[in-house]
Amino acid sequence: DGLFEFDIRLPQRYPVVAPEVHFLTTGNGSVRFNPNLYNSGKVCLSLLGTWRGPGWEPNKSTLLQVFVSIQSLILVPDPWFNEPGYEHDMGTPKGDAESESYNQTIRAGTLRFAILEPLRR
Repeated sequence: DGLFEFDIRLPQRYPVVAPEVHFLTTGNGSVRFNPNLYNSGKVCLSLLGTWRGPGWEPNKSTLLQVFVSIQSLILVPDPWFNEPGYEHDMGTPKGDAESESYNQTIRAGTLRFAILEPLRR
């Protein structure tokens, strides 16, 4: 529940090539809200070609797919499990503890960088 900003650039060859998406809400590189959102601003999605898996399909893939992917795959209640290899710990005491610890860090970052900082600006 914060303001998470993304900079989206459509290259001249769009929609033949994927858009370039940069995550801006990083607390000047100090917080990583999801394993797919780097504190450098990198957005890691196969659709964007920044991760392995099904990529951008020229003249078929859309910005709507990018938006839905960000919303449904990245901005989720338990992002800890988005880290490759961590999904097998889902529902275990260890996984639940790691996820809760990660979520506490994210909550603090959200309050500081996605709620208070935008209000100050």
